[in-house]
Amino acid sequence: MKGLSIGRIVHFHPPTTDQSVADAQPAIITKIHSADGMVNLSAFGDMEPRKGWSSVPYSKEPRGYSWHWPIEG
Repeated sequence: MKGLSIGRIVHFHPPTTDQSVADAQPAIITKIHSADGMVNLSAFGDMEPRKGWSSVPYSKEPRGYSWHWPIEG
């Protein structure tokens, strides 16, 4: 995956208890498991302590427990 490297900032959608998609949180890639985008992240919720997440898959579309590149706009 082009641009995939440790230290890059991405958008992370944490898991939810239902099928909804949580708001994106900023996250930093801390480990790369595979070239297709499986990574570990350190995520920062609004007014929450930093939390680590492991084996988070890439998803082009936002969905629960996934990350994607920030959308420029």
